[in-house]
Amino acid sequence: MGLLWQNAPAIALESGCFQGITPVSELEKRGDFGVGAYHDLDGEMVGVDGVFYRVSADSRPHVPPEDDSLAFCMVCRFAPELRAHVGPGTGQEDLTAIMDELLGPPNVFAAIRFDGVLEGLRTRCLPRQEPPYRPLSEAAANQPEYAYERIEGTIVGFRAPPYVGRLAPPGDHLHFISGDRSVGGHVLGFDALEGDLALERHERHEVGYPVDGPFAQLRLD
Repeated sequence: MGLLWQNAPAIALESGCFQGITPVSELEKRGDFGVGAYHDLDGEMVGVDGVFYRVSADSRPHVPPEDDSLAFCMVCRFAPELRAHVGPGTGQEDLTAIMDELLGPPNVFAAIRFDGVLEGLRTRCLPRQEPPYRPLSEAAANQPEYAYERIEGTIVGFRAPPYVGRLAPPGDHLHFISGDRSVGGHVLGFDALEGDLALERHERHEVGYPVDGPFAQLRLD
């Protein structure tokens, strides 16, 4: 039960604050596991085993230089405390039910990792945005989507309590990277999976509030 660190509230990204504010080198100090979005939304971040991959709009992961920056990220030093083997044919709703049983009431943040085989996986990778930035909902209207009939890899992400509102992405926010590190992206859904599930609850959640730049100029409700 460790610390979950977040570089900005989710409402910043929702409102179009896509400038990078946190370098990869800072993430490496904060943890070894996470999700996020790079500068200009030019890449989904998938952090696994201490590497913070940048998955570009063509779904291809890259290891970025340490001075590349992220507009939004959630990072922890993953130390799983709850584990389960997920049998073949487990659907998305079934996986949610398994996590519900393991985690109990959704009152705390939790890190999620799944390693195994997925069937009918669907992902997205947002394309690079140019200023002046639009809100995230408009930027996501033209997003490349990808489908995989059967693929082996890792899901990483976080579950946020329902009461946090626009502080963090609601529910289960999941990213994917293939075992051979050839494709990845933001998980839109899947039909079934089989493999190993690991979870960690977080007793502390630290959020940064940028005092300079576009976020500081917004008038948020």
